[in-house]
Amino acid sequence: MGRIDRGPPAEVVWGTVISLLILEATRRAVSPWLSGLLALFVGYLFVGPWLPGILHHKGFSFGRAVELMYLYNEQGIYGSLTGISATVIFIFVLFGCFIIRTGLGQFFMDLAVAVAGRTRGGPAKVAVVSSALYGTLSGSSVSNVYTTGSFSIPLMKRVGYRAQFAGAVEAAAASGG
Repeated sequence: MGRIDRGPPAEVVWGTVISLLILEATRRAVSPWLSGLLALFVGYLFVGPWLPGILHHKGFSFGRAVELMYLYNEQGIYGSLTGISATVIFIFVLFGCFIIRTGLGQFFMDLAVAVAGRTRGGPAKVAVVSSALYGTLSGSSVSNVYTTGSFSIPLMKRVGYRAQFAGAVEAAAASGG
């Protein structure tokens, strides 16, 4: 694994601050359990030399740990997943917002209701048809859920489907679309 040339101590301080902020953001936005699990893994970097058996490793200095989490290009905070989220997924979600604001999303829902709305299990079929129509344009299941789900999930809940079932139907329909 390649190393980054150690720069001034300010980089280690900045990397520490950013890593702690991301850990806190994860705790607030996602789950305290995930944040705790991440803290456990980071702690393993430092206590590994004192663990027995297969858990033992040589250990990491504080600067090296910050380098791995913050500065290392492909596996750190600014790795490939962050790059994909910032470029590709953002474009698809932006396209979904555009479709909602222009009324094309409502057109897809109206067309899907006309095709499958009166049949048994109609709202779930509407979700499948509208996701298939939107999927032909976007190709992204994330933006598909965002766009068609904002219409079809409330529709399914209104007619009596449980919220979990409505979300599951929309997720499966968007992945297929």
